Amino acid sequence: NDTSLNEDTSYEKACRRGSAPATPILGQKQQQQENSTTSRLTNFFSKRSNPLKRTKSVTKLERTKRGSGGLRGSRSHESLLSSHAVMSSIDLSCTGAVGVAPVHQSVLGRRHCFQVRGGPRGERYYACGSRQERDLWIYSLRKSISPNAEHTRHTDNSLKMWIYEAKNLQPKKKYFCELHLDKALYGRTSVKLQTDLLFWGEYFDFPDVPDINVITVNVFREVEKKKKRDKHMFVGSVKIPIHEVTSRIFSEDWYPILSEKASDSLNRNGKEVIPTLRIKCRFQSTDILPINVYADFLEYLKNNYKRVCETLEPVIGVKAKEDIGQALVLLMHAQGLAGAFLTDVVALDLLRVGDQRLTFRGNSLATKSMEAFLKLTGEQYLQDTLSAPINEIIQSDRDCEVDPTKASGSLQRQQASLRAAVRSAWQCIYESHKHFPQQLRTCFATFRERLQQLGRQDMADNLISASIFLRFLCPAILSPSLFNITNELPSARATRNLTLVAKTLQTLANFTRFQGKESFMEFLNDFLEQEAPRMKEFLQQISTRPEHAAPESILDWAGYIDQGKQLSILHILLSESITKLPEARQHELDPLQHILDEIRKAKESNNFMQHMPHMSTSHTPTENQENRNPDDAAMQVQQQQQHQPIQHQAQLAQPQHAIVTKPISAERGIMRGVLTPSSLEKNIFRYNDPTVNALLQQQQQQ
Repeated sequence: NDTSLNEDTSYEKACRRGSAPATPILGQKQQQQENSTTSRLTNFFSKRSNPLKRTKSVTKLERTKRGSGGLRGSRSHESLLSSHAVMSSIDLSCTGAVGVAPVHQSVLGRRHCFQVRGGPRGERYYACGSRQERDLWIYSLRKSISPNAEHTRHTDNSLKMWIYEAKNLQPKKKYFCELHLDKALYGRTSVKLQTDLLFWGEYFDFPDVPDINVITVNVFREVEKKKKRDKHMFVGSVKIPIHEVTSRIFSEDWYPILSEKASDSLNRNGKEVIPTLRIKCRFQSTDILPINVYADFLEYLKNNYKRVCETLEPVIGVKAKEDIGQALVLLMHAQGLAGAFLTDVVALDLLRVGDQRLTFRGNSLATKSMEAFLKLTGEQYLQDTLSAPINEIIQSDRDCEVDPTKASGSLQRQQASLRAAVRSAWQCIYESHKHFPQQLRTCFATFRERLQQLGRQDMADNLISASIFLRFLCPAILSPSLFNITNELPSARATRNLTLVAKTLQTLANFTRFQGKESFMEFLNDFLEQEAPRMKEFLQQISTRPEHAAPESILDWAGYIDQGKQLSILHILLSESITKLPEARQHELDPLQHILDEIRKAKESNNFMQHMPHMSTSHTPTENQENRNPDDAAMQVQQQQQHQPIQHQAQLAQPQHAIVTKPISAERGIMRGVLTPSSLEKNIFRYNDPTVNALLQQQQQQ
């Protein structure tokens, strides 16, 4: 009954006491759960502090962790802030009423959190150990709520936003902003002091947002503790109607900070001065058709991406290259073809440019694709590798300025400080080969193998160095906030220190020396000469396939990628780009234009059964096959043999028989096919409760 669903079970209470047996639900209640009309999932989370029962206590804790001006907490934080294992039951049976979405780290002060909203218990928040783990949870829960979402037409909304700076606010005061979407809190900036400039420069990315009408940015000022009970005072707000920023390009403007009190807009002379806030944002709404409508399109891209990139490269702009490259990388990664795709487009770029020293230094499709893949697969590696040395530089008061025209202290002491900072960062990077992402390692190994086939082994180190240092590690050191290593911009001195460290590491990665205009850095040339062999060793280690297959990891899972969304984006981008080609060259991409037209007709008619794909039963090799895994051909034949006509109504009635549109290889063995409640339960427990491992192995052996 409804009452029992909202009450703790005796097993939940036993978990809190630590006396519960090892996961009896999987073995004893599995049959009951499958027959039950109410879907209840039991999840385990690790907690780090004492349970909090009062909103006031949460507020005090958050202010202690994050400084003054913290957000007011809620009782739903209990699930995050408990020191012992707490079982949390989530009722997902309220179709359309329960939503699952990621939570920005500024809301709870923790990374990799997600929110379950709706249902009888209201909003609840949960924390995970990595972005991939969080995405797996979100994917699993959404799949349980709507098993056939990818087979229906739906919309995906996203908002990207920069909070840059404010003007005409009272000086010598501290300010911060809160971001609300239709009155729901989605993010919060850091606290900044108004001096000559009040600058945040903070970026917010909100995927999977609901349909909204207005963006509200509330500005708060911190007050002195002795004067008022509240820690912050409301200054004013900026309201942006969503239709004004719905576009494929960013909208940037100075928006007035409006307040109900007229006195807030008066300066010392009594004249009215309205404070303003510079914001750059973009709201996008993607119309996604049922996944099967894109089947021919997907097959065409898998077999002809090299021809598409080579043909479109000369006629499209930088923004189109970035969008197309990112969508193709996500799509090919979901299909298990990211390494082959990147190797092909990079080889095209090398042939086009001719000079290996210019590799990844331009705004080509290869460069944008490589950047997207590095961020996609290397986020956790980046944070694990660089968080410690970067935070040490930011938090210390050391001065590493070695330019005599800028230095104000002892030049010798500051040279020693820079040398120590560079050594620390380089040592962390060198030792990171032990936990280098397997997907990147495989990609770089493919680079080496392709160059060896072309007789250009001499280019391998420079190519891999440009990939990992020029486009990933050094930019992250220069701008750690853009790579989620820090929450806010470093100070001016810390930024300069980080710049000098990044400059030195990039010079080491280029196998060059300081000279000419950078003569003030020549004191580090002995370090560069000494560490060059270790740099070559590091590049070799991160581009060598392991002797033994690495165990499957949650970090390798690509099932969270919405292939329908990426195909919808590519449909729009390629439809626009192909028209920029001369008519004669458009036919070189046949039958792409016909495929794009069929998808457009399906979207306009909203009748998807008439536009189902007509897949060929015979497989013909294409130009993109040279980098495929030898087992791919057999897999494709097997998939074609299993391909059957779709009965859409039957799928809705029996979701467990829905056609699997994602290849098995892309999901890395974590989840296969459309999830049933029992398989969902098994996979969730697999990553959050070590006591269930033995039971899982026993079930797999059976």
